[in-house]
Amino acid sequence: MALTSTDIGSRVEFGSYFFSENSETKEPVSWIVLDRDDKSVLLLTEFGIDCRPYHPGCGDMTWENSEYRGWLNGEFFSTAFSPKEQELILENANKNPDNELYHTKGGNDTRDRVFALSLDEVKRYLPDAESRKTTPTPYTLSKNLWTHKDKTCYWWLRSPGIMQYNAAAIYYSGLVSDIGCFTGDEKVAVRPAIRMRI
Repeated sequence: MALTSTDIGSRVEFGSYFFSENSETKEPVSWIVLDRDDKSVLLLTEFGIDCRPYHPGCGDMTWENSEYRGWLNGEFFSTAFSPKEQELILENANKNPDNELYHTKGGNDTRDRVFALSLDEVKRYLPDAESRKTTPTPYTLSKNLWTHKDKTCYWWLRSPGIMQYNAAAIYYSGLVSDIGCFTGDEKVAVRPAIRMRI
């Protein structure tokens, strides 16, 4: 499959996922091109495409062992992408540094086919609040997630927050929350990222 554009900031469709409220059929997923090199592009979903906790419960957690990471690389990966599409998604080497403000442990580096952006990455690729804002799909909205009156929503990053049971996030307003949200919160949207071969 060839992308219609690999220009940074452009929107492309790749894979398919639930979109309509209580949907039983999937629709193409819209992605934003965040970065590119000669061989690949870094893509982030345009919308909050689902709503789930980073990790249930109240224990200490890092990205490596989170349920969110397991879901992205397991159920989501197999649901959203056909076998041919899966072949185009590269395994990405992800650094997971500690939270610089609160010194919360980021854990081991990981290799992921699907992942959430880190604090460093979201500041690099989405440098202002307006570019970080997102809205949920009708499917995500049906899960009763937190939304502002303008329908913008929180979304998860993979970095740790103020405590080991918090994960960093983006607020409704697009501001970066180094403090983050409690990992067990079920009302935060997900915006998967992938690195795709071109």
